Amino acid sequence: MNASLSKLNISLVAIYAAVIVAALVWFVFGDVSTVSALGITVVLLIAPIFLMKTEYGLYALLIIRPLVDLFSGYGIISYRSISLNLNAVIAILVLVWFLVVVLRDRVQLNNIAGLGWLVALLAWGGFSALTSIDLFNTITELLRFSSIVVIFMIASHVATQRSHALTRLTPVLAAAMAIPLLIAF
Repeated sequence: MNASLSKLNISLVAIYAAVIVAALVWFVFGDVSTVSALGITVVLLIAPIFLMKTEYGLYALLIIRPLVDLFSGYGIISYRSISLNLNAVIAILVLVWFLVVVLRDRVQLNNIAGLGWLVALLAWGGFSALTSIDLFNTITELLRFSSIVVIFMIASHVATQRSHALTRLTPVLAAAMAIPLLIAF
């Protein structure tokens, strides 16, 4: 393990610890609803999976993502008149996770499949935001669509780095598809 990689890992652990402490302080001293506290706690508990191994983080995201829609009507983080639901929070975290993967795995930008699509989507979304009637909903949807593109980019990265990842992906996708069916009943 080289020095810069270990510095990145130490930085990630320090950021993670600071976020946990900030969340605990917010839970104790802030006006946080039970649903918000539960959602943030779940996100904080699964975060190390994403940071430790990209492949397992991808699998966890594919399984957990359908469950998130159950809580889409609840605001998790609110500031003034703006309220982010769990979908928006996860979309932001997926984008941050993508940056961590690129930095940690030292992925060359020209080797990232779909980067052009992501840039085009962000440019289109930026232009759309300038003409939007509801700026907040435009940004929320842009985050959601961007996170979908990023999930495909991370899946492509995992598949090219680990040949066994594709064989493991099939049962994970089956579970991810079964979850919404089971919840619907």
